[in-house]
Amino acid sequence: MDKHREDFRKLMEAHQLKLFSPQLYDGVNGLLQQLEKDKELIGLLLEALIWCSGFDDFAPGGKAHAGWLKVAQPLIKKHIREE
Repeated sequence: MDKHREDFRKLMEAHQLKLFSPQLYDGVNGLLQQLEKDKELIGLLLEALIWCSGFDDFAPGGKAHAGWLKVAQPLIKKHIREE
């Protein structure tokens, strides 16, 4: 429920911004659209990382295991906790 309330608040602020400064609204709106695209891309990249995690190279003893533990695995764990 809090997320919906926050989304509604943001919508109202955006509407007020559009009334008082159409040019600024257009700029902010463009940034929000880009953020949505970036969010989708990040989700797709996360899916790809999770898919890659099944390969032997990332498993213990694999040539990419150290990098997996240092970079990919922490990002996946952090993202999954935040959802």
